[in-house]
Amino acid sequence: MDLVEFKRRVAEYFGPSLSRATPANVREFVDSIYAELWRREHPPGAPIELGEDSASSFEEVVKEFFAKVLDYPPEQAVIALWLTAIDLCFSAIEEGEAERFAPLFRGEGSSLGEE
Repeated sequence: MDLVEFKRRVAEYFGPSLSRATPANVREFVDSIYAELWRREHPPGAPIELGEDSASSFEEVVKEFFAKVLDYPPEQAVIALWLTAIDLCFSAIEEGEAERFAPLFRGEGSSLGEE
């Protein structure tokens, strides 16, 4: 997928200026793009080679990802980094909203209709 196609799909999915982006549909979009890229690189029935991963923590996985992205062709790097950035940002938004509304679900604070 080239950058022009990626931009078209982002605009089609989220609308102009990402006006319809939400944590849920961002996660859905990111997953669908990564699944599509995976299928292109690994056609059904093709053998999948598992390498020796030295990563033993999330931090090491992240380091490895960013190190590998430096070797991608520029358009692929932009797409991978954009997907990662929007996913992380909207995950943080979702987490912040969950914390903000948590007291309502725990019964803390005032309830609707109480005087």
